Amino acid sequence: MKVVSLEEADSKKLSQFAPRASTDTLIVTKNGEPLFSIKRLSKDDRERIALANNPKFIAIIEASRTSLRDTGGLTMDEVCQKHGLKLPSPKLRRRRVAIVGSKKN
Repeated sequence: MKVVSLEEADSKKLSQFAPRASTDTLIVTKNGEPLFSIKRLSKDDRERIALANNPKFIAIIEASRTSLRDTGGLTMDEVCQKHGLKLPSPKLRRRRVAIVGSKKN
């Protein structure tokens, strides 16, 4: 990990940091406090960023949270039985999940 001040980063072109950021994380500080980082993104990172900034995905998550609050959700056993799926491990069976557009019967 490399740490540089914002002032130092401002005096250089971003392209000068690119080779370092492809193999390591670069932390940019302001007044000694971390401000942001520059690092190479993995495929998973890119997908997370894309989803976190996708209004349709955010709406689906919010609808799911609302459904879970309003209906109490379904257990994994109930979901699997409803859709004819193989039952998950006992640890996962205890979790309750929200099914958007579905009501608990």
